[in-house]
Amino acid sequence: MKTSTIKFLFRSYFLASKGFLKLAKQFQSSLWNIWELPLLSSKLKTVYCKSLVDRITSKVRHWTCRTLSYAGQVQLINSVLFSIQVYWASLFLLPGQVIKNVEQIMKSFLRSGLDMRTTGAKVAWDQVCLPKKEGGSGIKRITEWNKIALLKHIWNLCNDLDGSIWSTWIRSNLLRGRNFWTIKTLENCSWAWRKILKLRSLAWPKMKYIIEDGMTTSLWFDNWHPYSPLADSYEERFIYDSSIEKNVKVNVLIHNLEWKIPTTQAIGWHPIVEAIPSNSNPKMGQKDEIVWLDSSNHRFSVKVAWEQLRIHRQMVEWHDIVWFKNVVPRHSFLLWMAVQHKLTTQDRLHRFGIHGPNRCSLYLRNNEDHNRLFFECSYTKAIWWDVCDRCDIPRMTKGWDEWIRWATITWHGKSFVNFSRKLSFAATVHHVWQE
Repeated sequence: MKTSTIKFLFRSYFLASKGFLKLAKQFQSSLWNIWELPLLSSKLKTVYCKSLVDRITSKVRHWTCRTLSYAGQVQLINSVLFSIQVYWASLFLLPGQVIKNVEQIMKSFLRSGLDMRTTGAKVAWDQVCLPKKEGGSGIKRITEWNKIALLKHIWNLCNDLDGSIWSTWIRSNLLRGRNFWTIKTLENCSWAWRKILKLRSLAWPKMKYIIEDGMTTSLWFDNWHPYSPLADSYEERFIYDSSIEKNVKVNVLIHNLEWKIPTTQAIGWHPIVEAIPSNSNPKMGQKDEIVWLDSSNHRFSVKVAWEQLRIHRQMVEWHDIVWFKNVVPRHSFLLWMAVQHKLTTQDRLHRFGIHGPNRCSLYLRNNEDHNRLFFECSYTKAIWWDVCDRCDIPRMTKGWDEWIRWATITWHGKSFVNFSRKLSFAATVHHVWQE
């Protein structure tokens, strides 16, 4: 056998073995997640989630790097700590105490790194957990994310294309031919099912039924008509006078591929039929479709639902000079704190009860605050003027807040000149603070 052939076989075997080991590790990881999940039909209590909290705590304790910047800590929170609870939060509505414990670990890690101190927060956690465009750092609140992630169960139940065992069992044992949107929450139903039913109000406005043959969409209770649900738009008396049962489908309004007024009762049905969009003509032989509104592919995804259903705050004007593309993360994070006057300057330490010489740390004169440290100090003023000359920025004697407002308006856009100015501004703030 030729040497080249032997090398080829050895390389193939090595790659195959490596791929098998990688697959085995992934399988083991998934099994680990499954084994950790509690198997229960009663309420999910805090004690049942101890393994989740312990695993997140253990992950933090085993990190050995003590030189992480704040930006590095935020990255680890988003990519590791937040991801650990994703599997649980997508299956259960986590107890409030568990969410509080998990977020407390994240807060402590962001505040003091591996020391995990619970004091010394520079920015309020509510502010940290906002999108970057709204003045936050991009960390998600678990309470909101947990509810939105569970909406996939409602989507899978109403739009079951694969015929999963779970959705089939739900229809056979819990729904029993009744409409999902109107079924009442019984006292003897399971805790998990009760939590799913409470989330219907979140999913309802975003799930729209597209009529094809009308065989599977409820006439009175599903969201298919501009007046939907018809049962809410019209009184119980109208349903009774129509002589149409509550469990009928939309196909009672379809005849020869056209929308027709029911022959049983014509009074009052004219505005209902006329309000149906002209482009929604029935199509026989095709099943009704459910779409998620404002989604590019009309399918549900946690990412799209998160942007739609989360609580939105007012967008801040300065986000573009802090979180721009290709920014140095540690520079950007420190600038984010400086813009909000959250750096521990001497004036803030005095407000916290930490008394010391309230003097500029660089010039050793005057009282130290954000404005004086970065722009009024003779030491930093010389640095700023040198940076302005190099970046073609006019020398100005503006204060900190005036600088931010001016930069937000002037450096708007993605040109290389504006990019270099924003990059230099963030780097200068970072190095002045480090000094």
